[in-house]
Amino acid sequence: EEYSNIESSGEDLKLEGSIISLEFAPLTKGIRVSNIPPGTTPDAIKSKFSNPKYGGSKVVDMMLDRNNGLANVYFEKSSVVSELVKNEHIFQKLPLTVIPYYDEFDELQEITTKTTEFCGDYHLEPFIMDYIINHQEIETKFNFKSMKYDNSTFHFTKEFDDSKLAQEFKNELKEFLHSFVKDEVKIPKPVFEKVKEAIGEKKAEFKAEKVDFSFEGHRVTFIGKKEDVTLQKRSTEATIDRISEEAKFETTELVIDDRSKLKFLNFIDYFKNVMIEFTGVKIHGMESLSGKLSLLGTAEKIKDVQLRILQDLMKISEIDVKMSDRQLDFLKRTECQIVNDELKKDDVMLMLRTIIGAVGAKSFQAKIMILKKCDNTEEKRLLYIIHTKTSEKSIRVDEETACFLAKSNKLQEFKREQFDQHLVLIDQELTDPCNIWIVCEKSKMDNAEQELANLTNEKKIGSSIFRPMDPMTVRFLRDHCWGKIKEKERSCKAEGITVLEIDSCSLEVKGTQAGRKDMIVFLEKLAGNVNFKAYPLTEPGMKKQISMEAMNVIISHIENIYKCVIEKDIQPEETHEKTKGDGGASTMNLPYNSMSFISDKDVKLVLGHRIRIIVGDLAQQKVDVIVNTTNQKIDLNANACGRALLKVAGKELLSECQKIGSLKVGDMASTGSAKLNCKRVYHVRASPWDSGKGAQILGTLIKKCLDQMEKDTLRSIAIPAIGTGNLHCPRPEVTKILFDEVTDYFTAHPQSTIEEVHFVAFNGDQATVDAFLDALQELRIKMILSRTRKHGKARIDALQEIKSEILRKETRPVLLFRNKVVPNAGSQSDVTFTEKHDGSLELWLGSRNLTVQIVCGDISKEKTDLIMHVIGQDFSVKGGVAKALIKAGGDSIIQECKALGKPALYSTQYSNAGRLAVRQIAHVIAPSSMKVADLKKCLATFFDDVSTKNIAKVSFSAIGAGAMGFSERQSADLIFDNLSRIAKSKNPALSLIRIVILEKAKFIKFKDATKAYFSSGGATSSDPQPVGACASHFIKSAKSVGGDESISIRIYSDDRGKIDMAWRELRRKICQNIDEKIINNDVVRNFTDRDLEKLLVLERDNDVKINVDKNKGMVTMEGYFADVATVQERIIKILKDVKDNESKVPVYWDSLPTEKKFHKIPLSTSSKEYKDVETAFHKTAPNRIVRIERIQNGEIYGHYNLKRQAMMKKYGSNFADKELMLFHGTSVANIEKINAGGLNRNFAGQHGKI
Repeated sequence: EEYSNIESSGEDLKLEGSIISLEFAPLTKGIRVSNIPPGTTPDAIKSKFSNPKYGGSKVVDMMLDRNNGLANVYFEKSSVVSELVKNEHIFQKLPLTVIPYYDEFDELQEITTKTTEFCGDYHLEPFIMDYIINHQEIETKFNFKSMKYDNSTFHFTKEFDDSKLAQEFKNELKEFLHSFVKDEVKIPKPVFEKVKEAIGEKKAEFKAEKVDFSFEGHRVTFIGKKEDVTLQKRSTEATIDRISEEAKFETTELVIDDRSKLKFLNFIDYFKNVMIEFTGVKIHGMESLSGKLSLLGTAEKIKDVQLRILQDLMKISEIDVKMSDRQLDFLKRTECQIVNDELKKDDVMLMLRTIIGAVGAKSFQAKIMILKKCDNTEEKRLLYIIHTKTSEKSIRVDEETACFLAKSNKLQEFKREQFDQHLVLIDQELTDPCNIWIVCEKSKMDNAEQELANLTNEKKIGSSIFRPMDPMTVRFLRDHCWGKIKEKERSCKAEGITVLEIDSCSLEVKGTQAGRKDMIVFLEKLAGNVNFKAYPLTEPGMKKQISMEAMNVIISHIENIYKCVIEKDIQPEETHEKTKGDGGASTMNLPYNSMSFISDKDVKLVLGHRIRIIVGDLAQQKVDVIVNTTNQKIDLNANACGRALLKVAGKELLSECQKIGSLKVGDMASTGSAKLNCKRVYHVRASPWDSGKGAQILGTLIKKCLDQMEKDTLRSIAIPAIGTGNLHCPRPEVTKILFDEVTDYFTAHPQSTIEEVHFVAFNGDQATVDAFLDALQELRIKMILSRTRKHGKARIDALQEIKSEILRKETRPVLLFRNKVVPNAGSQSDVTFTEKHDGSLELWLGSRNLTVQIVCGDISKEKTDLIMHVIGQDFSVKGGVAKALIKAGGDSIIQECKALGKPALYSTQYSNAGRLAVRQIAHVIAPSSMKVADLKKCLATFFDDVSTKNIAKVSFSAIGAGAMGFSERQSADLIFDNLSRIAKSKNPALSLIRIVILEKAKFIKFKDATKAYFSSGGATSSDPQPVGACASHFIKSAKSVGGDESISIRIYSDDRGKIDMAWRELRRKICQNIDEKIINNDVVRNFTDRDLEKLLVLERDNDVKINVDKNKGMVTMEGYFADVATVQERIIKILKDVKDNESKVPVYWDSLPTEKKFHKIPLSTSSKEYKDVETAFHKTAPNRIVRIERIQNGEIYGHYNLKRQAMMKKYGSNFADKELMLFHGTSVANIEKINAGGLNRNFAGQHGKI
């Protein structure tokens, strides 16, 4: 500080004539460390000076000079240097010199250290010095500069910086050298060898304590640390005393021949207790397998011990224990330890004795060994302990699971794990592998049983049915994916997976639950890739060829080439079948000739028995017997039928049911009626349908009920649709069985006292009501056809009567399709329907290219490509569909949607489907306040968008008919307007639409709305045309006589390109056999409606398209070449017949006696002839028609026919417009004259103008 001003002035100091410059050294971050011991590592220096305890900190760099014992150490902060320099530092008991280190002033770093060399001599015994040099590494320990041992003197030199440290070292070395000693113990000569042997056995102990020993003469010498030598000396002296004492004893040998008894005595520590009791006696050889014991002691004591042992051997009792082979195996594996640990405290042992059988077979017997006699109570206690420790129990599994566990490694791994970790034995029976046994301590049994149950449940071989929506998918998987399925099956071998084809519609997957789930997912993935396209066989000749046996070979070839399957959907309309044979095929085998309709729902058999259809509540029926369908416990609360009866009957009926107890499948029980309006209640137990197996049981139950009525002399019975509720039996099949069984019963028992059978359909179950009404409709048709068992006119009239009957019942046009009366498509001529057993409705649009399925179910379980729903811009979950999707799919769906922000109105946004089975969800954005126009725009935008994507299968609900408040009809109109448009656009991707409705009531309403939509020709159509009337064929001069577009084929493949290729090849093959013929004949101009009907039959029966041009007198035939030839021959015959009959009366006239000049034939109101006249009349007159009569006057008809032929020759092709129908009004008095002689033009003007 006193030089600070001078320094700042820059002046120099003068000292004795010399000039000295002073300046402050800069702050440094390094130190110089000296006096570092040799062998020190850099890490040791870093550790020393990074320790805050000594003022250190983090070392950033260091340089070590091992040769000179110097190091430069650098830190992050200079303040560390100041702290380290202030402190003293000792390292490995040596002082370190620490000073600041300046790189700029190397001349300041020179450190002069004064070194003192210290020498010393110590006298040590050679053995001790050898021990120290060999064991203590003295040179390294004390870092001598030099050392040597000579003539019992230890010389050394060592350098020190400080003389004080040298004195301290001298004291430390002296203390170290004097801590080692040599000592010896004398050993008496008689026991020297035994003592030497005993000490030798303790060699490891001496080595561990670093004590050396050696024998010289009869002495043992020890060298080592003083305290260690003292300890070993005392131990040796004690050994000498013990061996010397034992040398005074005698040794006697005792042999125990029974090894089991010897083992038992050792187990209970018997010999140890004897040695405690008889002090001074030692027993050797107890553990020897030879059974030879050495008794060491005085003669008197040895004699006493020997006597005691022999007496106790005689006292040992053995008790046989009955145990199973599994328990014996458990004891053998555990060496009886679990049991004996418990028995040992009672001086009891359980032992397994080997028993040799007659043929040398070895077995085991469990025996209790005890050193006393025990009474029955004690024996029972011991047996209880043993059986508690070896409890056994079996779990039974099914045969398939047992076989799988036996083959797989899972059970073996489980057995090893249970035994190794828990001492639990698991054993599968050899004779009956379905039994798996557990043997363990009773306390472990519950847990072991649960573990085994978990394994068997996990590995239980169960069965799952894979039944895709379209049965043809199964066929495709079988024909073209079976290799992949079998490969997957092999990969799932550990799960016991096998895939079997049980029928044409489904596959059975057998295996563990996890394996089945994995395989089902795999099959669903394969099935999801399968698409189909429907191709209608509209060209003549196609239907005939596709149904021929030879075509199967062609189809099979195409299927193999293009890896596809082809379904022949050959299902002609029922109306066509009903015109053939003796009434056509029937789904019900009933005595139609002996039946008649009393009303729409009331049928009477010939002997007076009646069958009635009742739509209402079963519990309100006033009959003698009400049938209740129930379960095993006859629980009236188990199904809707029972609950309805219980509500009216009261608890009295419930009490009677409880008295019955239980009911087997196929049985019937009778009770009183309580408060019901009947005399008895018959309770029946049906079975599930099970692919038709339940049908026989249902038929048997109906017979039992009717037989019981005869016994009870009761006359009327009400039967519900048994099995269609909880058992899910198909309604059409149930109604068929009910009709068949009742009519069969009355046929077999014509004198039955039963008068009425009521089939009751609950008015809230529209599907059941429809099933009964459909059965009645079929019955009505069959009854009409059964009355006419011939072809020709009577047959056609019967068919016309059926059509008229249906038309009278319907307020709109209808189409008969597959046994189901479905509203006709009207202007949508390319729409076909079918209603399935489960009530679902299936439609085909656009020549069957687009399939629409309307089903009752949960939309969140759909497995199509995509689910669509309508939602607001904020993605708030309000509607039932949205809630169901989020609940089943997870919150990730809505989170992804909200990340989209606020999408544009009417746009379609796509998101993941979470846990749902579909691939994605389409969210159609709608305004918060919806109108019909908004919903229409939403749907139109969605369908346009989805048509541009490669999406084949889409599911959605009855859009708008839920929370939005629109009616089912409005929803159906909007949906099918769009679907019809999409179908016509021939979108190559979209092939399946599923409309899924959860609530059954809404489902039924939507189906009705769909039927109404197409019945009215679509929402925009106003001019529906009826189908079923034949007159339309005769309106134009050139018209196809018939045609059936209900036949088509479907081609399935997982490659859409191959579908079209397969169709083109199939069509090419079919067209090779199509031929066309033309007949030109003027007689064609004279064809009547009856002649055209004959061509209709020819066209339909032969799959030939027939076009008739009456103006040109030409008939064109196109179709399968063989059919064309046949039809050509038949038409030539028809032409001949027409020409031959031109002068005769019409063929449809009734054959009557010819005495009268004319006959009046009343026409049936349902006949076509009546309808034609009625229609023509009402075109110009509104009068009510009382009756229409055909006047058959041969003479007048002959005049008419001649005039007609003359006009035909005159006008040629223009004749069709020249012949008109005239309605002439006149007085009653003139009618008979006109009928007899025709109209007389002389009276013109008097009775009317012509």
